[in-house]
Amino acid sequence: DLETHPEDPLEYVSGENVVRTDPERFVNSVKSRRKSLPVVNGEMISGKYASVFPGTLSTRVYLKLESDVVYRLLTRTEVLNSLLEKHFEKSIWKEYLKTLNHDNICGVCTDFVHRSMERSYRKLYSFLANEFTNSAASLISKSGLESGRYVLSFSPFEYDVWYSNEKTCYKLRSSGIGIFKITDHDANRKGKRAPKWKNRYYQLHFERDGSIIFNGIKAGVFLLEKDLGDTYSSDPKEMKFDVCVLGIHIASFGNHHMIVKMKRKISTAGGSIVTDETIVLDETPLVKWSAWIDTTSMKSNYRLSLLMKTDDDRSTIFAKTPFDIVKRPRVDTDLFSNELPQRFKGVLLAAREKDTVRDFPFQGFVCLSDEKKSTGVFAKALREYSIDEKGVIRITLVRAVDWIAKEKVSTRTGDAGPRIFVPGARCKGKMRFDLAFISINSDVRSEEFFRWYQLFENEPVRVDVKNSQGILRELSVYSGNLPYTGAVSVHNRIFLRVYNPYNKRVSNLEPGQIGLCEVQSVFPSKTVENTESRIYDIPQFPVKKRNDSFSKNDLVRIEKQLSRLERKTKLLIERVSSMKRNSLSFHRAMHKILSLQRTQLELKLSLTLCKGRTIDHIAWELNELRSKRRTYDYILELAESGRS
Repeated sequence: DLETHPEDPLEYVSGENVVRTDPERFVNSVKSRRKSLPVVNGEMISGKYASVFPGTLSTRVYLKLESDVVYRLLTRTEVLNSLLEKHFEKSIWKEYLKTLNHDNICGVCTDFVHRSMERSYRKLYSFLANEFTNSAASLISKSGLESGRYVLSFSPFEYDVWYSNEKTCYKLRSSGIGIFKITDHDANRKGKRAPKWKNRYYQLHFERDGSIIFNGIKAGVFLLEKDLGDTYSSDPKEMKFDVCVLGIHIASFGNHHMIVKMKRKISTAGGSIVTDETIVLDETPLVKWSAWIDTTSMKSNYRLSLLMKTDDDRSTIFAKTPFDIVKRPRVDTDLFSNELPQRFKGVLLAAREKDTVRDFPFQGFVCLSDEKKSTGVFAKALREYSIDEKGVIRITLVRAVDWIAKEKVSTRTGDAGPRIFVPGARCKGKMRFDLAFISINSDVRSEEFFRWYQLFENEPVRVDVKNSQGILRELSVYSGNLPYTGAVSVHNRIFLRVYNPYNKRVSNLEPGQIGLCEVQSVFPSKTVENTESRIYDIPQFPVKKRNDSFSKNDLVRIEKQLSRLERKTKLLIERVSSMKRNSLSFHRAMHKILSLQRTQLELKLSLTLCKGRTIDHIAWELNELRSKRRTYDYILELAESGRS
């Protein structure tokens, strides 16, 4: 990716067996030559031979939060528009997908790039929130529903349970995707009550530090660590901190629900973090936890996590990925140390993880399960977890760093990226997080477990309907046990894009298989023009008050680093002039000079970006120098191996 003048390989390799091709033609060519292809099972997430940069799972979490809410609105709007047989612009998907390029969503670009992403997310959110509201209103006007309050359900499962969000509690009776009337509400009760709750799944109370105790599990515990890493890799160390409960009260309670509000302050020598938390308890097995977390007063180089202490040292770890549920170890030790075996030294020159890795990716939930019981965490937008030998589940909330890449990160060896100052990666601002804790007597791959996960992932939307001509109390569009990722309309037929996460065949799909499930879009009436509707519970934009601010001292520190490197480079150039060319010491010195010159340009680029000036000339020069340094990695390795 650094080559500015790529050559045509056909100039160097020719013959009748050599052709220029593209990925699609290459795959078709391989398929035509072999009747069966080898099948590789498992995940390719090991950083043993080349780094997968696990730190990117938690870098610039505000981008991941914004991306997730846009995706959530995008898929829901796509479903509604498909049911309405309404054209949905592919340009919206394209605009969203442009933000998901690896470096972009991983958060390892300059602040300039990521500010552009934020503008895209806010623009998409505004458009989609409006489009979702209009499409929902159109669906309601065609449904022939009588006046009343309804729930717009996006989960494919059926429910008959008392359900509460942060505002109200009602009896959720739904049969898959559709619109269903709410007939019963849980009235708020007056009087004082201790923050305790009990239902058929758990008994719960709060500790003095604000942590939640249910079924022998301690959840909602904060962990603050120092992080000496960069945007590519985390490097956590212990840190002294205090957690103080500033206030806790019951905002609402009834026979079937309780909503607890809590405010906590996490303090350390590097500043403080304030949380506004809401814990929603009802008759479901979910302990729903959401929080607005304000990091404005916190300095950089830290990692904030939420813990769930299970004391489970035996069960298997299962993590949800986009289309599957995978088994994971508690720690990956199949890695090299700093010193490589001799046979790999001429090959593995890029960055790689070393010694052990404990942070892993997930998307949706991570659980400890023994086929009879599953205990874990549901999470929206968050992507990084770890589980230790004692069964402590750690979910990374915020990771704040200063640099795209730095030297001497203890969890990584090799060259990761440019040393560019990025104050935006400090994640200063106010961000909303949505998680839920669960402990249920079901296998993680069971339909019962997924029924509750889908209720968290696709939370119901309340709707008020006013229609004097309506006679119906529900409109059921689709009911099934397969989760879906969106909808598509093909030749006037509507399909849900579904997948099978279970360990058995379901609806003609094998375990792990992806497919299409047809949906019948049949409405009982034509559009009723005088139907009025009001939509509630549209997901909020999850980021407020964010800034990329930096101080004058930040720039002074960079300028001092730059001066030191310039002096060091000058001395090294003087020394190399007296060395014997092509000697090992000469090549080592040249490699060091190129490394120092590259870092100098990266620091100059940092200063230029902070001052808001044009970077084209420096960026091009840096790319050329990075290419030279990368080439010299191989020259130096060859010289050190004695094969030159």
